[in-house]
Amino acid sequence: MQDCGPPVAREGDPEPGWHWLTAEEAASRKQFGCPICLPEDTRIATPDGERRITELVAGDPIWTRDEDGRRVAGHVVYAGSTPVAAGHTLVQISLADGRRVRASAGHPDADGAPIDRLETGMMMSGSMIVAIDPVPYHGARTHDVLPSGPSGVYWANGVAVGSSFGHTRAVDDRWTAK
Repeated sequence: MQDCGPPVAREGDPEPGWHWLTAEEAASRKQFGCPICLPEDTRIATPDGERRITELVAGDPIWTRDEDGRRVAGHVVYAGSTPVAAGHTLVQISLADGRRVRASAGHPDADGAPIDRLETGMMMSGSMIVAIDPVPYHGARTHDVLPSGPSGVYWANGVAVGSSFGHTRAVDDRWTAK
C-alpha cells in the first residue's frame, strides 16, 4: 500500500513510497485513512491514572467529555495503530503551563481541527500555545484511541485532543455492535 501524503507528509516531501501492510493494517488504512496519530510514549488520562497509549485496549476506562463539555469517565471503544514511513515528522505543541503534546500534523485538537492549523498565541486545553515545532519521530507506529461518548475528546499528556477515528456519535454503534 502506498505511504501517506499530506497531512501526514509535509508539503515538498517526495512522492510517498510503498510498504507491505498486514491485512489488518490495510483494512484499518482503508477504513480510517493515513496515520494522524500520537507517538507510542504518549500518556493518556484514565480514571485509574495515566497510561501509555500502547497499553489501552477496547473496554479500558478513559476520561472523555460529555455533551456539556464536562470531563467524565468513559471507555475505549477502539484502539489502533498504524505503521509510519521512515522520516515521519510530528508536530510538538508547547503550552505556557509546561504541558506538551506531540502528534501527526492532521491529528485533531479538541475542537476537531488538525493541529497543524494551530498557531502560537492561540489557546489549547486552557493554556496559551507558546511554541509549535516539527520534531522527527523514530517510532515504527503511531497510535490513537476512540473514547465512548459524543465528543471523541480525551487527554494526551494532559492536553485535550480529539480522536482521529472521529466522533463516537457517528461510529460508536458500529464498534459496540460487534
